[in-house]
Amino acid sequence: MDNLDALVQGTYTGQIGFTLDGQPVSAYYVEPGGPGDTGRYELSARGVLGTTSWSLEWGSYTGDVHGYWIKQTSDICGYYAWQPNGYINTVHYWNEDCSASSNPEDLEMWYFEIVDHDNRLIRIRNRDVGYVFTDPNKTLFVGVQQDAAQVFKVVLF
Repeated sequence: MDNLDALVQGTYTGQIGFTLDGQPVSAYYVEPGGPGDTGRYELSARGVLGTTSWSLEWGSYTGDVHGYWIKQTSDICGYYAWQPNGYINTVHYWNEDCSASSNPEDLEMWYFEIVDHDNRLIRIRNRDVGYVFTDPNKTLFVGVQQDAAQVFKVVLF
């Protein structure tokens, strides 16, 4: 079986990378924007510095809900994971405040759908919120239907 097929079936556990128009998806820090905003990490494919590969873990929440946690190792917090519903529905980091003491939950679970197998193109869907899409700055957002989802090229290591 091809690793791309394993990814869609939930049996791939390893490193993964996503690109959009040749730029890798990575995290970048957004400075505080106003009162009460302490700054945040958001995900983008606009050529910023940061992680370009992620690790996948097929997780279980309460034993009956399954999906991928898309993680990045952190020297400070152990690890971060992709999470929807950030600032104005951006994809951001779960545990960016380093307060987590357990695994992510079901809101942080993601799935992949093949768009073009030969060219390794996929869509990314959150379990609860919908599909990932991008704005003109290539910032990742979540919450659209399949027909409006962004298509990413995937690299499996």
